[in-house]
Amino acid sequence: MFAFFIIVFSVIPNFIWLYFYLKQDPHPEPPPFLILAFFLGIFSTMVALGAGFGLLKLTGIFSGLSEVMIQSSFWFMFLGVAFVEELAKFLMMFFLLRKNFVFDEPIDALIYSVVIALGFAFVENIVYLVSVFNQFPQDLSQMAYFVSLRFIGANFLHTLCSGLVGYFWATGIVRHRNPSRLFLGIFLATAIHGLFNFSLVVLGMPFYVISVVLLFILGLFLLRDAETLRHLKISSGA
Repeated sequence: MFAFFIIVFSVIPNFIWLYFYLKQDPHPEPPPFLILAFFLGIFSTMVALGAGFGLLKLTGIFSGLSEVMIQSSFWFMFLGVAFVEELAKFLMMFFLLRKNFVFDEPIDALIYSVVIALGFAFVENIVYLVSVFNQFPQDLSQMAYFVSLRFIGANFLHTLCSGLVGYFWATGIVRHRNPSRLFLGIFLATAIHGLFNFSLVVLGMPFYVISVVLLFILGLFLLRDAETLRHLKISSGA
């Protein structure tokens, strides 16, 4: 029974954010491709986990430091976690949209990147909810509380960061395939993601609240910029 509740609680935040972002698209995307994007997001967690684990092991071998010390280090939060996750999600989007007929408007890059991010966050939600269940068995109130924190924090973080990458990738394509736009998007997404992780793990709840507020402010800017994507066109394939 509680496995069912874990799945339900894991997917609720995703459907809320998905509905919100899909409303930004004036021309709805084909449902099969949205479903595929969601499952690619799920797959991206495995890619990111494998890459992060490999980087952790290699760093331990060459530095002689323990895995706990490496994982809690400032640089690993940015490169081993934030950068790896953002790159994994982008590669899924690139694999899905490059030369794909559904990618006919720049806004599509933002939409599909967000759906992929929600697939990634879905797996994270399950992992963390299982952890909460192990600590507080049979306590639905704790699960609901945790889901609310994930909804306003980590789930929105993933959609915002992936949306930024999708936005800069799309504008780079429109501007004659300017790769520097993509690099800027990945850099900004990594910086935001890494700072959020750092505030949560190292600085504690007061700074977490501040980070969430800043995320929502950045989200407003992304939505404003998304308006410009609605009026741009892709002259040829991605």
